[in-house]
Amino acid sequence: MSNAFHTNSIISLTNGFWRTRYTLTKVIFEFYEHGAPITITDILFYLPNLKTLRFNVTDSLADVLGELEALQKPHRFLTDLSLRTSSTSGDALKPLTKWCPYVQRLRLLEATPSALDVVIDYFPNVEILGYDNSLELPASHDILNQDYNNKEPIIPVINMDNMYTKQHQGRLRAFYSSNGGWGVPGDTFLRLLQKNQKTLEILHANMGSTEQQKDDDEPFDNFRPGYAMKADNMVLNMDRLKRLKYWPDIYGAYEQLFCRIVAPSLTYFESVETFDLSAVVDTLINSQPHLETLAFSSVYMRGLDEEDIVDTQSWVRLFNEYPNISLSRPDPARTLRNVMFDHCHNFSDDALNALANIKTIKCLGFKGYSRITCQGFKNFFIKLNKHNVQITKFILGTIEDPRGSDPVPDRDALFGIISGMKELEELYLYDLNWLLHEDVEELVYTAKKLNTLAVSCRYIACTSVISSVYRTGRKIKYVETIDEFDIFD
Repeated sequence: MSNAFHTNSIISLTNGFWRTRYTLTKVIFEFYEHGAPITITDILFYLPNLKTLRFNVTDSLADVLGELEALQKPHRFLTDLSLRTSSTSGDALKPLTKWCPYVQRLRLLEATPSALDVVIDYFPNVEILGYDNSLELPASHDILNQDYNNKEPIIPVINMDNMYTKQHQGRLRAFYSSNGGWGVPGDTFLRLLQKNQKTLEILHANMGSTEQQKDDDEPFDNFRPGYAMKADNMVLNMDRLKRLKYWPDIYGAYEQLFCRIVAPSLTYFESVETFDLSAVVDTLINSQPHLETLAFSSVYMRGLDEEDIVDTQSWVRLFNEYPNISLSRPDPARTLRNVMFDHCHNFSDDALNALANIKTIKCLGFKGYSRITCQGFKNFFIKLNKHNVQITKFILGTIEDPRGSDPVPDRDALFGIISGMKELEELYLYDLNWLLHEDVEELVYTAKKLNTLAVSCRYIACTSVISSVYRTGRKIKYVETIDEFDIFD
């Protein structure tokens, strides 16, 4: 939608809505100046068959709701709602629960903690929830177990105050928080977990510092907030949980809780900024989840040499134990195929050598700070080749030792590694500062089965990447020049 709205434009828009009221099922409304010319009520009123609404404005939600009572009855078909406003408070969001009770996918940006409370209590049919997450929510059929699909929506009950009553049990199946930045309020998130423990399949939970904790200058010495003490003793039964990605809170309570919910059902595990790598590794060894993807990100140096050594030894221990865990599984199809290490400062050649014992790996990713040496990197891939491990997807960024050394890999090492990947289909290269367009061309020649290539353009022109691929004469199915990319999703 253009910002150049005037009265005639609004009339034309509403007339258009009216003419398509029985056929229009999706609206994306974006207005980047203060004073949105149309309200949510207007859209819902004119489009009774609307299924999807993306509403992105610079006003607060309270200012763009409109007179919802004019709808007279709840909207029956709206199931996918995304709201990006300057502020989405609980008080503003709560009226929508009455008029849009059948929403199943809900994404809230710039939302306050009180808004999350409202979702937990008053949106009974929400299955996929994005809370201040910058990425679009994935399609439900791509991520959720279709065996658990709900055939009928919950029809809320209106109480004496003409509002819906609180729901005692939720249907939430996937939760996505921000990918960094401010965390989810700890006390509210505990309620979300308790209420939806029977249905949750996916948790992407950033429990890092909240804006309020930052303003209060937390963490405090010799202090433990109420949510942390509750989390210490909480027992959750999350039999359906398949994907877990988390950032620990500043008091360490949630990392311990997340470790306790790791179970054999889990297929994806990613730990970001872990406080206690040794405890996480103990969990993965003892709980024996049937992982297909394992990732660690931002595991920093601890400050004490003894603690850094414990981190390195923990990874070695994990990868030495994991082949035995895989052999004991009843389902041989569920094997560890994808591993990623992003800024894992104490990840070393010894850890690489142990990782090479896992013979089921198909996808590998390394980037950021670590203690991997160029020779250790080459030896790792030599060992994989001896074990006949066929890598089909490779993600690589510059690897640097935080203590200072030459970046890994250099040009010769990379070409030697790629030449040994006979089954390589997907290659993602990120921030290799020595990469030239001639190198891209040679890589495409070398990887005979390559069908997907993505290259970040920080040090190389995007046009050079495209032209290099074109000159090879190879028919690469997918070529992308990128700034950032998600590793496995």
